[in-house]
Amino acid sequence: MRKINSLLFIIFALLFVVISCKDDPIIDKVDKDKNKTEKANKYVNNWIFEEMNIYYLWNDMIPKKPNFTLTPDKFFESLLNTYNKETNPEGDRFSWIQESYVDLLGSLSGIQSHELGFEYMLASLKDTPTQYYAFVTYSKMGSDAHLKGIKRGKVITQVDQKNITSSNYKSILSGTGSKTLKVADWVYDDENNKYDLKPLGDVTVRMEKNFAEKPVYMDSVYTIGDKKIGYMVYNFFATDKGDDSHQYDKLLMNTLADMKD
Repeated sequence: MRKINSLLFIIFALLFVVISCKDDPIIDKVDKDKNKTEKANKYVNNWIFEEMNIYYLWNDMIPKKPNFTLTPDKFFESLLNTYNKETNPEGDRFSWIQESYVDLLGSLSGIQSHELGFEYMLASLKDTPTQYYAFVTYSKMGSDAHLKGIKRGKVITQVDQKNITSSNYKSILSGTGSKTLKVADWVYDDENNKYDLKPLGDVTVRMEKNFAEKPVYMDSVYTIGDKKIGYMVYNFFATDKGDDSHQYDKLLMNTLADMKD
């Protein structure tokens, strides 16, 4: 009898805990937030699935029954025909998903929320394949980096006294505030008939916030023999900074008119 009473007491105690938990406003809020998030994710995932089935180049390879419970970024990745050098060399290397549509619209108009002020590509060192150097492909006119001499051809070997690796490059080459870059440049060695990478020292650059880059990067007119050749670098297609001013359209047309004249 005592065992039965003890068992009944435990059952009632457990029921009390369960009922109490259900009535707990904090748990209710957590549950509601979770349900709200799941509902929002499902809505976004449905939209991603529909759009990808229409516009994705490999839409015939999208899974027919994907996992709609994933977060949107993971769900998006699960739909991709992902590139692999060995097993899928013709796969997708370029598709990505962006968390903020505001940042996406800004980037399409040449406005980045936080950036270094220059574009770069990474290359690993032969002797240390886990370490990378950032080769500057071009600096953005008017950025702090451009004003401090960070230009095409320069090489960033360290950031804030840290080596650049495959696991940290996204974090150390982004963010806010400022970055101290260890810069090097190629110098020709006459004796050995080769280029060597020569350290130039540290340069501290300010991270740019909402920096608006103009699409007409440069323009020139060259005289070759009896011909004149117009040359223009146009970095991206955008009408303006998103303010309906058509500022970039006007800049493009004026630049072409000047070259023609």
